[in-house]
Amino acid sequence: MSEQIVWLVGAGVHAGEYAKVLNDLNAKYEVIGRGAESAAKFEEKTGHSVHQGGLDPFLASHAIPKEKNDVVAIVTVTIPNLTSCTIQLIQHGVNTILLEKPGGKNSEEIAEINKAVENAKSEGRDVKVRMAYNRRFYASVRKARELAEEEGGITSFLFEFTEWSHIIAGLPHPESVKHSWFLGNSHVLDLAFFLGGKPKDISCHNAGAGEVTWHPQSAIWVGSGVTETNALFSYHANWAAPGRWWLEVLTRKNRYIFRPLEKLHVTRLGSVKVEEVEIDDSIDKKFKPGLWLQTKTFLSNPDDKDLLPLAEQLCHVEKLYEPMRGPDLVLPSILVVGAGNIGSRHLQSLAGLQTAVNIVVVEPFQACLDRAKKIFDGEQKVNSQTQVRYVQSLDQIATGRTFDVAIIATTSSVRRKVIQDVLDHVTLKYIIIEKVLFQTTKDHEDVLEMLKKHNVKAFVNSQYPGFPLGKYLKEKFQKGPVNFHALGEAWGMCCNSLHFVVLFNFLNNTTEIEIDGSGLSPGYEASKRMGFVEVFGTMKGKSPEGAEMSLVCTSGEKPEGRTIRIWNDSGNVFWNEQTGRLFGSFASNNWQWESKHFPTPMVSRWTHKMVEQIFETGMCDLAPYEDVYKTSIKVNDMFVAHLAEAGHEPAKQGICLTT
Repeated sequence: MSEQIVWLVGAGVHAGEYAKVLNDLNAKYEVIGRGAESAAKFEEKTGHSVHQGGLDPFLASHAIPKEKNDVVAIVTVTIPNLTSCTIQLIQHGVNTILLEKPGGKNSEEIAEINKAVENAKSEGRDVKVRMAYNRRFYASVRKARELAEEEGGITSFLFEFTEWSHIIAGLPHPESVKHSWFLGNSHVLDLAFFLGGKPKDISCHNAGAGEVTWHPQSAIWVGSGVTETNALFSYHANWAAPGRWWLEVLTRKNRYIFRPLEKLHVTRLGSVKVEEVEIDDSIDKKFKPGLWLQTKTFLSNPDDKDLLPLAEQLCHVEKLYEPMRGPDLVLPSILVVGAGNIGSRHLQSLAGLQTAVNIVVVEPFQACLDRAKKIFDGEQKVNSQTQVRYVQSLDQIATGRTFDVAIIATTSSVRRKVIQDVLDHVTLKYIIIEKVLFQTTKDHEDVLEMLKKHNVKAFVNSQYPGFPLGKYLKEKFQKGPVNFHALGEAWGMCCNSLHFVVLFNFLNNTTEIEIDGSGLSPGYEASKRMGFVEVFGTMKGKSPEGAEMSLVCTSGEKPEGRTIRIWNDSGNVFWNEQTGRLFGSFASNNWQWESKHFPTPMVSRWTHKMVEQIFETGMCDLAPYEDVYKTSIKVNDMFVAHLAEAGHEPAKQGICLTT
């Protein structure tokens, strides 16, 4: 133990209790926290410094040599972060981890850690993740086990795990933590089966859905069963009524009573008198009960039989705790891949969903994840039961998990690969893909085949047809051909032209537009997005019926809102993007001018509407991928030809560096 270095992950109140124990054990340790406020409190309480900023910067500067791996970790972060932190540690090379219960919000998250363990073992590493159920190490529990063994073992046991709902309702925990309270506070369940034995048969009943607002799934539980050692047991809890935690275990001679769990009382055969059993609990009074012995055991012998291995915890959760709890909230799931400027705004919009959902955000850069979380947390939630999890890799999501909707908001350069990885790793029903779609013709075609293979319905996030403006124009211009002209300065032709091409197609009921780039200005410029390019000038298009489109983008210092004209024999419309003001005159109204206001909705106020439509109908106001991809290829090919002529090397290889 003297050679060990302990990484204490988390700097909250519970981490402070571990620090007391580590100090007493003369252990060497580093503390990794995130926020400055919790770090300051920890340092003031313990006198030990904290590495701030989370795991990312710490791990970046703390490599683990394979030939001398003396690092062990104790993970004490909040329940929503247990899974991601533990997987990150395993992937960094930490082989021995004490993980605070329950390991994740559900069996799915715990399975993700177990998968990371198995992957590491397949590489020849001896990875051990043990669960921190400190009540197993109470002096009262150790004494009762000793006495029960002397008396021939436990023949039956009963327990209650009622929570004080009036207290929990006011705690400042996220709703997702409270919804996971049954598993998150499984201390009594673990302790009962630790002493009494693992069930081989169990009958479970639950009721009271909606009676406790912070745990709407259910509030009352009763059940019974028999263990592998043939001990009978029963349990009860009612979170909508008075009660407490307690456990009683019975031998042929005595009834041992844990009420509270830290104390041990006994009722002997032939008596009803309750007597206190003398125990040496001095260490439990000096430190958080059970924590000193648990930590010492873990550091000296992580294979000790009293430490619960992660794989067994997963089995307990899947086979015991979740059946006891009953059905969890069955929420639709949304996957957001990419949490940059656009992805974070998609996430922000999802706070407006009327439907409660489970959201998983995947973004490799921690700074982007932190920013996205800050944006989402600052948004008013329409449904407080929505839950969000932030991860840095698809590998942190269980293989085969089903998502109702995925939003792919990465840059175009990696988007095809990301979509392939997503489709290979999880099951999708619907997918929304950001534009610019892809940088090559092959990527467009490959993704179409992937979508067909996996039976996924895809939409392109080109929103104008679904905007109030698009619906107004469609109503007014019911007969084609409809001409379209847009003019503006520095509006990002490579990035945004597809929006207007899709709107032009929408108004003309076609997907067969011809694209002409002969009016583009010679050369190209670096985009404001690093590694990408922009062009200027005029691009034109024509529909099979002869409708004409022209998009003009002039070079300038500052982007300006575009002015758009749409016209044919039945109407004439001018719309200014910057002001949202529209003026239109139509033959049906004797060419009288009318004024309307159509501001462009921001992504942060729009995406949730599309998702709600998909939930309700399986369709939405976004254009289906199969209606857009050929047009997108034509636009890409036009830019590739122009850039290649200008000497752009990637374009000569058929790659259009736009996003």
